[in-house]
Amino acid sequence: MEAQRYGRYRSQDSKRDRTYNSLVKQMKNYSITEAYIELEKVLKAANGYFDIWKQYQALWDLQSA
Repeated sequence: MEAQRYGRYRSQDSKRDRTYNSLVKQMKNYSITEAYIELEKVLKAANGYFDIWKQYQALWDLQSA
């Protein structure tokens, strides 16, 4: 049953654009903006984590020297 559904969508997929461009065209502008805002938040959090990790690494290097 599940394989049949997949096959049905797969055959439709061959008619569609195989990139994400078609999805972007269907989205509203504010959706894309919100996605970029959320991505920016994640990147800032990762950068903060990395900065703390570098501080601990510097302490570890001082101890090893």
